[in-house]
Amino acid sequence: YYGSFSKNGYEGCFLSKVSKSDGCAIFYKRDDFFIYQEEQVYFDEIGKGKNDKRFITGNIGKILALQSMSDPDKIIIVSNCHLYWDPKSIDVRQAQVKYLFEKVLEVSSGFTTPYIICCGDFNDNPTSQPISWISSKSNPIPNIQSAYQRYLEKSSHLDKSSTDFNGYTTFISKSIGLVDYIFFCADNLVVKEVLEIPKIGYLKSLCKDGLPGDLFGSDHLCIAAKFILVENCLL
Repeated sequence: YYGSFSKNGYEGCFLSKVSKSDGCAIFYKRDDFFIYQEEQVYFDEIGKGKNDKRFITGNIGKILALQSMSDPDKIIIVSNCHLYWDPKSIDVRQAQVKYLFEKVLEVSSGFTTPYIICCGDFNDNPTSQPISWISSKSNPIPNIQSAYQRYLEKSSHLDKSSTDFNGYTTFISKSIGLVDYIFFCADNLVVKEVLEIPKIGYLKSLCKDGLPGDLFGSDHLCIAAKFILVENCLL
């Protein structure tokens, strides 16, 4: 897909999983930003430190510090990740989540009040221990929130009759789950809008056996958010 992105003005970088062809990519508008710093996140480093093979999963993440072309003082730190899938391995995902935000903190500490956005397939539901930790006071990066959840809380006017803003992101056979997220630091970012997610009934009418289908090329739905960059946000 790189050619299609490039034709539309995007530049990007990709990191494949250990011993696999799929992975994580981050694309950005080449006329608006350039890469100031790039970091790879190999979650297997956790397993090496613990001397525990359960933590050797091949999962990875990527972090970019993007500098604005028009305003060099504006730095946006974006991360993308894919965490371990096994439902029984909550402690593995918990360790991976902590490791990811430690790495994001390392990158962000080199800048003055950067904007922080963390995306990915976290392979866990919103009430799970790993996901709950992200928005807790235990996270070394304070005030991290879910873009979809925040938008839902601030938008009481939404018509939810045909869309689902925060209900699920994957539909495989009879399994429906919310595992993909866009997190952000609310200190200086405000969610302007998010991409609507179709109601599950509508999706089932198109893909009764689950995703992917003729209209959906993945077993996960696309999510997206627009942000407003502000200073000292108190919202």
